[in-house]
Amino acid sequence: MNSKNIGWGLFWVVIGTLLILRNFDLLCFEINWNLILRFWPVILIFAGVNSLLKSSANTRIHWLMPVLIIFLLLLVLMKGLTWNNRFKTTDSSSKINTSKDYSFIVENTTNVNSASLHFSGGAAHFSILDSTNLLFAANLPMSGSGYHMEQEQTDSITNITLQMDGDADIHLDDKKWNDNQVTLQLNNKPVWDLDFELGAGQVDFDLSNYKIHQLDIDAGAASLDLKLPGKENATVNINAGASSIIIRVPKEINCELNIDAVLSSKSLVGFEMVDDNYYVSKSNLPNAKKINLNIDAGVSSVEIIKY
Repeated sequence: MNSKNIGWGLFWVVIGTLLILRNFDLLCFEINWNLILRFWPVILIFAGVNSLLKSSANTRIHWLMPVLIIFLLLLVLMKGLTWNNRFKTTDSSSKINTSKDYSFIVENTTNVNSASLHFSGGAAHFSILDSTNLLFAANLPMSGSGYHMEQEQTDSITNITLQMDGDADIHLDDKKWNDNQVTLQLNNKPVWDLDFELGAGQVDFDLSNYKIHQLDIDAGAASLDLKLPGKENATVNINAGASSIIIRVPKEINCELNIDAVLSSKSLVGFEMVDDNYYVSKSNLPNAKKINLNIDAGVSSVEIIKY
C-alpha cells in the first residue's frame, strides 16, 4: 500500500462514516458551515506537505500526511459540528405559558386585522410555538437582554420590530448556538407579514395554523425546517447560505417554485419542472390558495415535502 494515500483514505472513511451515521439518525449533529469554511487554508497545508513528500527520497517522512490530516480533521469536527442530545429530557415548566415567562409581549386588541413582525437575531435555535391569546410573545436567551423591541400601531395594523443589539451578537456567539433557545408565539387571528434575519443555527417554524401573507427568511449557515400554511395566498422568500432546507407545503394548495440553488441537492417531490429554475405543483381542489415560493440557496440541500 502506498503510504502517501493512507491519510486521504482515512479522511474519506471518517467523513463517510459520520455522514452515514447521521443519515440513519444514529448520530445527531448540525454542521456549521461558517466555521468549517474558515479552515480553507488547510488545502494549502495539504498541498505543501504533499509537495514535500513527492520531492523527498526518505520514505519515512510519509507518516506526516496521515497524522496531519487526522489532527486537522479532529480540529474541524470539534469546531464545525454541534452535537445534539436526542434523548435529553425537557422540563415542561421551562415552556412559556404565562406572561411572566415572556421576555417580550405585545397585548392583543380586537381590531387588529393585520400584523407584521421583523425579527433579527444571532446564532440560536429558533422555533415558533403554538398560538397565543396575546398578539405576540417571545422568550429569548438571558431574559431578552441584548434585544430591544419597537411597536407601531396604525388603525387595525400592528408593526413589531424585535432585534438584537450589535454588541449582543458577539456575546452570544461565545456559546454553542443550540444553548440559545429563541421561542416565538403569534396570535392566529390576524394576517401576518413575517421578516426574519437569522444567523447560524436551527430554525423550526410550524406556521400551519397561521394566516401568512408574506414570509421572508434570510439565514446564514442554518438548518431550516419550515411548515407552511394554506389559509391565504402567500409569498415566501428564502435566502440561505450553506444550509439544510426542508419545506413542508400543504397538498391542497397551488405552489409555484423559483429556485436558484446550482450547488445544492434538490428533492422536489410532487413538483413539475417547467423551466430550469421554475417548478409548479397544482392542486385538484377548486379555488385553491396559492403560494409563490422563491429560494436562493448556496451550498445546501433543499427538500420540499407535501403534507
